[in-house]
This record gives sequence, C-alpha cells and structure tokens, in this order.
Amino acid sequence: MRDVLLAMIVFGDTHGHAFPVVDAIVGEQNIDAVIHTGDITDDRSDDQMDQMSLAMDRIPFPVVATRGNHDNLHAFRRHFGRTPQVHVLDHDVALVVLDSNLSVEPQIRYVRSLVDSNPTWAYVVVVHHPPLQCSANGNSRGGWASGLSDVLRPWDLVVCGHGHVHCEYELDSGTQVILTANAWRKRYSCLSEIELPDDALCDTGPQREYVRLFLLDNLSWTWERIGLD
Repeated sequence: MRDVLLAMIVFGDTHGHAFPVVDAIVGEQNIDAVIHTGDITDDRSDDQMDQMSLAMDRIPFPVVATRGNHDNLHAFRRHFGRTPQVHVLDHDVALVVLDSNLSVEPQIRYVRSLVDSNPTWAYVVVVHHPPLQCSANGNSRGGWASGLSDVLRPWDLVVCGHGHVHCEYELDSGTQVILTANAWRKRYSCLSEIELPDDALCDTGPQREYVRLFLLDNLSWTWERIGLD
C-alpha cells in the first residue's frame, strides 16, 4: 500500500450555505490544505461573503478559495486576496489559484512561468469553471483547456466546480480534472453549459459532498468522495 505524502479537502458551490460542510471538515484530521472551488455565495452580496468567510474561519487547516460566478469580485478579494495566487505546500506541491471569470491568457502565462521556473513541482490548479468550452451566463470560457494542456503534465491536477455534479476527465496533456459536486442542496446540474469529453465520468445528478484528495509516494493522485446527504 502506498504512503500518503499530502492530504487535502476540496469542496465548492456552497451558495451561501457553508455551515454543514464546515461542520464536517472541522472533524477531519491530518489535512494539509482545504480548497473551495468557488460560488461561495449565492447572491453576490458582501454580507453573505462575510458570513461564509466567518464560517470557514472555523476550519483548523489552511484554506484557499477561487471566485465563482456567484461571488462578488471586491467582496471575494477582501477575504481571500487577489488572484492569481500560489501556495507551496510540503513535498513541492503548489496550489495555483486562478479566476475563470477573468481573461484566460494572462493567467495561463502565469502558470507557465511557474512551471518553467520550478519544473519538478507538482501543480494543483484551482478554478471555478471546468477547463473546457463553457458558456455560463452567456460568456464563452474556451481556451482554458488548450492553455492548461500546453502547460501542465500528467502528474499535475485541476480541481474545479460549477457543474453541481461530480465528474472526472483528462486534458490532452493527461492531466486529471476533478469537477466537485456541490456542497449545498443545489438540485440542478450545470453540465448542459459545459462541453465535456465523451469519456468523462459523471454522476447522473447532483450530490452533496466534498472530496478528500491524496498525493501518494509515487507522485500519483487519488481521492475519495464524502457524502453529506
């Protein structure tokens, strides 16, 4: 059995209701980082972001977050800072937080500069929208898949949200993508907005859950899904 080098928790799409998943995460042990994949709030308000930030302050592990399409830019930055960000963990694992609501090209250049400067690191890219053609809110978000495929390697990883349904697929580079289900009771899927590959593994409908993510000693990733229903 492989040894675990690093353990993280990934969740997202709380839509103003982070308390139940935070209650579950508080009981976890030996976690190196916690990742929120966006849509922290539902109504884009400052007050709701304040409440959700206060809830996540209870998490006894380092927390990073990306901004979803339901999150106000200024409120998000006030609590979680500007993106892009890089957070380097043990074993040379770098969490790279991007904003899929903003322009693709400068952020891909940022990731490329990181990989070129530190090619032996393993990168976990955190975005809200899945890195494929995506037309949420009428805005095309194509370019993420090709851009990240040009930069990332098979031992890197992308975690994202938005779809409300758990999916797994690979970029052309062999980089695994994990699309987390929602951590709140959003009982509709956004997958119709996203052109997923034909071989993507997706649930048939939304589930409430978070993901435990592990880096093993052979530098491969594995994960388990923790249901909240």
